Amino acid sequence: MDVKNRLITYYKNNEFIQKYVRGMDTSTNEIVLAYNGLTKNISMDALENITDETAVISFLNNNTYLREEIKKEPEINMAEPKIISNELDRETLNDIKILTEIKSRAGLDNMLKEFAINESTGLIDVNKAIEVVEKNTIDEVVKSIKEHYDFDLDLQKYDITGKHFGNILTTDRSDDEKIMSSFNNIKVYLDAANMYVEQVHFTEDDINRKMKEYIDKVKEILHPAKNIPKTSPVVIQEKEVNQSAGFADIFVLCLIVIVYVIIIANLILKLI
Repeated sequence: MDVKNRLITYYKNNEFIQKYVRGMDTSTNEIVLAYNGLTKNISMDALENITDETAVISFLNNNTYLREEIKKEPEINMAEPKIISNELDRETLNDIKILTEIKSRAGLDNMLKEFAINESTGLIDVNKAIEVVEKNTIDEVVKSIKEHYDFDLDLQKYDITGKHFGNILTTDRSDDEKIMSSFNNIKVYLDAANMYVEQVHFTEDDINRKMKEYIDKVKEILHPAKNIPKTSPVVIQEKEVNQSAGFADIFVLCLIVIVYVIIIANLILKLI
């Protein structure tokens, strides 16, 4: 069984771990745990040895007891210590995707509270999260098109608000391809939103509709339509024609009435 499926199984069978799992570091296949500002990676083998919450906290606080358990892992050559990039410590769209896949509502809550709190209720607002990520994604793809570089497809190169922090990539992809692929960043949150069914739920039709709306927004920014006068001269001309036609109709009706009056008057005179 691969690491992802093992994590899902472990997560479902151990409720205590749910508020600590933040995602998976796909470069090492390690699980990211976090609590009270402490963040650490742990192998799936070592994680499966954790059977209670005390052990999790011990691991996060570098407790000696848990270190002894972790020593059961394959030995690492300490002469060549593993270098962990600062980028791995940054929460990314890939983390949101993984937390959604393993259905970690607690993990999503922990991330979304950083930028998606409803000021009125003080609660997490997933719609606000979607709006923020959509805006940032639009900014990123428009910039990539205007400055002629590629839109990065790696979710690990975007923070959880959709801002890119990776290297600039060259490309021969068309603008339309960039726009279409950029929607995947927003879809990460549309999928995550279904963990918040009390707020919103997106069907496949909803997602397709939002994709079309998104593409239209980006193209409108890139190629804004010319301002159209509020009152068209053609419309004015039609109004003038309609008004003239109205006066002509009234004039004709008046003539008809006058003719009938004359006819009736003649009939009355003949009877007298």
